[in-house]
Amino acid sequence: MDDTPNQSGSPQEAPPRKPKRRRSGLRLAVGLLTGFVLLLAIAAVGAYFWALDIYQRPGPLKEERTVMVARGSGLNQIADNLFYSGVIGSPELFVLAAKIEDKAGALKAGEYAFPAGISMQAALAMLVEGKIVQHRLTIPEGLTSWDIVQLVNEAAVLTGEPVTAIPGEGTLLPDTYFYERGETRQQLLDRMHEAQQGTLSELWPTRQEELPFETRKSGSPLPPSSRKRPVSPVSAGSSPASSSTA
Repeated sequence: MDDTPNQSGSPQEAPPRKPKRRRSGLRLAVGLLTGFVLLLAIAAVGAYFWALDIYQRPGPLKEERTVMVARGSGLNQIADNLFYSGVIGSPELFVLAAKIEDKAGALKAGEYAFPAGISMQAALAMLVEGKIVQHRLTIPEGLTSWDIVQLVNEAAVLTGEPVTAIPGEGTLLPDTYFYERGETRQQLLDRMHEAQQGTLSELWPTRQEELPFETRKSGSPLPPSSRKRPVSPVSAGSSPASSSTA
């Protein structure tokens, strides 16, 4: 090797070193990993908006349908029930949404009337809010206790044996009563009695002093008694005075 200095008298510079292959391979790996993570993020965002669209879009139900959610049903059971009833299209997405929104333990049992095209989001909200079907029975004024018991015995979806014990005349308040599927006939009659007692308690202090009533019980209306008429058991069905409303 020639050590003779160049003509300018300065030492000759060494040639630049080539980059190591290890550093180049590391950069390639980092680049590939970054690209893979980016693709995963894009896929996750796409999946999120796809699931959100299914969750919020109108569901597959073609017409209103009544679905019973039994007491003690778990989240998966409810989701399968809604799926096989045609209310929702994906039980897995329903379960996932309920868990994400922390509503898995807030779903209420009962009878639900889901409208046509209801979204999965709206169906979940109905179950959380407990918007169950309310059946209605109207008791007109002027009926005897026997007549009222007959209407209650014939009312749709009430449970329990037909009532045979006739309450005293004037102890049941004529009104429109709402009830849920599964309530017993006796429970509805008890509510009518409690409503009458509450009405008398509210009106008694404002009564006219000259009226010939000494007690609240004696101030109850007294239509002609029919308590001796027999009460025959009735088959399941709806009374003309009762109807189902959602």
